[in-house]
Amino acid sequence: MSEPKQIREQLRITCPSCNQRFSVGADLMDRMVECGACETRFRINDEVVVRSKRIYPGERTSNTLNRFQRVPIVSTTPQGMREISYDKDINADNLLSKYPRLWAAILGGGAIATIALMLLFSGGENNTLSGVSFENKLILTGFTSIVGTVLLVYAIPNARAKAVFFAILAAAGLLTIPFFINSPAVTSTKPSNTPDYMDPTNSLLFSELEEDPLTELKNRFLTNPLENEQKRLEALGGDKKAYGIYLTNLIQSNFNTVRDYLISNTMAGSSSHAYPRENGNYLIVLTDVSMDITEVTKIADSLGSTKEVHSDIGVIVVSINNEQF
Repeated sequence: MSEPKQIREQLRITCPSCNQRFSVGADLMDRMVECGACETRFRINDEVVVRSKRIYPGERTSNTLNRFQRVPIVSTTPQGMREISYDKDINADNLLSKYPRLWAAILGGGAIATIALMLLFSGGENNTLSGVSFENKLILTGFTSIVGTVLLVYAIPNARAKAVFFAILAAAGLLTIPFFINSPAVTSTKPSNTPDYMDPTNSLLFSELEEDPLTELKNRFLTNPLENEQKRLEALGGDKKAYGIYLTNLIQSNFNTVRDYLISNTMAGSSSHAYPRENGNYLIVLTDVSMDITEVTKIADSLGSTKEVHSDIGVIVVSINNEQF
């Protein structure tokens, strides 16, 4: 007598623990069994049943045959595999947060080292701190020490105690430098024209000193052309002289008449020239004149009225009376 069909059917299964294969009856589907090799208990289901691949007539069993198909194959992710994805670096924020602390360490240590070197070499004339007083050096070192200490402590959060120790040590060394190297301010050894010597580097003191009267007059009348002529005649020797007639209140239409009158009556040389000045005034330089300044003053006075005569620089100031022309 034949057995029932369901008993004769066999299932090919694989142990999920040791991958050992067995043949069991189909009636054990969805039941718990025990592996004879590793004694692992598992349930018989589709996951452990080995399915044999059936090839139907005309089915392509080689991947090389795909090139002959008419419909292109769409590539998909194989089953059982997943695409690779990269998680955000958990240390990225920590890495970025190190840069401000790194700059703080560089600035703090660099400030202390820079001021220390400048103080150590402050004895030279070209040093920036060579003319700084002792009190200002203490203020500078104290401020730099405070800023450097704060930056160094901020830059090393994981070892605050060591950071504070080294920062205070560096600040203390910086503060002691002015006491051992206290170079006096560099002063000029040039003699002074004042009775009591004053530091020529102090612009406030020199601004209060009276300017040389001759220099003030020369700057007022801009006598550079006149000085050049006087030096030229002095180098040549002889009795020829050069004078400057400073004309004020002169109308432009009378300029040529006044100039020609002065040159012809003083018998000045051909190189005499007129130079415009501020507010419509003129400086006429009369050169190669044989007269003295008194005679020249009388000639110029006929043009109006003589206001000033500076014989030490050879300048005569004349206010022109334009109504007589």
